[in-house]
Amino acid sequence: MDLTWERRIALEEENFWELTELLEPAYPGCELDSAELINIGKCNVNYKLVLKGQTEPLLLRLYLREPSVCMIEYNVAQRLAGSVPMARTLYVAPDAEKPYAIQTHMDGEKLADWLPAAAPTDVEAVMRDLGRTLARISAVEFPSAGFFAPDLSIETPFATVVSFFYESVDRWLHGRAAERLGHAMAKKTWRYMCAHRPLLKPVRFARQLVHADYTVFNILVAQTEEGPRVSAVLDWEFASAGSCMLDIGVLFRYRPIRSQANATAFADGFAEVGVPLPGNWWQMSKVFDLVSLICLLNIENAQPIMIGDVKGFICDTVEGRDDIG
Repeated sequence: MDLTWERRIALEEENFWELTELLEPAYPGCELDSAELINIGKCNVNYKLVLKGQTEPLLLRLYLREPSVCMIEYNVAQRLAGSVPMARTLYVAPDAEKPYAIQTHMDGEKLADWLPAAAPTDVEAVMRDLGRTLARISAVEFPSAGFFAPDLSIETPFATVVSFFYESVDRWLHGRAAERLGHAMAKKTWRYMCAHRPLLKPVRFARQLVHADYTVFNILVAQTEEGPRVSAVLDWEFASAGSCMLDIGVLFRYRPIRSQANATAFADGFAEVGVPLPGNWWQMSKVFDLVSLICLLNIENAQPIMIGDVKGFICDTVEGRDDIG
């Protein structure tokens, strides 16, 4: 899942001279000591850089998919500063030929890499912290649900987040997503969505900050005096205003963390910081994740490995094979 999914935008490595040129406005006369291409994301490009004479590495992030994301990520970081662990932007160039940002490099291990060797009690502690972290994210609200302009004003408002999602799914399941899923399963998926729509009534007017890719691959974990904790939430390019149920569904898509103990720890952590989750949050989040999965299946340049995995996730949800272990 995800880790093996193919890039959707071809990767073109920059050379030392090009990287130094990008750094020049923020660090005049700097010299690069090392540059490492980091395998994060399927669309944009990230480099871990160390300048000569400095010990703290930097992250250079090139925005290839959507230039406006450069300022969206910058402004999200400004809104969440001090409440959510994430990279601090040191310099931003939204008008460059390839928009880019220079950020602090965040320490920690990807949650997906940390999990296999972690003790169950440590995993529960991190799940609790993931709940607290998401509660702080979703505490930020906007005038309405929708997609952001670069300054985080709502550029494309939704009447309600639920109506927008259902209208989108209806369209996707009559197009490319249906062709890839198979028309019989597409019809079955739509029936499932319609049957579960009443569950979403409590969040139809939600207008919270949503990461929209809150996965084990975009979360770093580091050891602290209190034990393992979330050290960074990365990659905010899909951020929007809507319901935190989308982030919960995306997170629990990853089967190794899907247990009753982990779900309880997550919900308890969320309640420590925010409003307690509704009793049927698990079922609600699965419907939201189904929207995310169908959207992925509808991407024009989606690649074979991703398509195969996404189809499997959709079938598991629709056929009732994705409950908490």
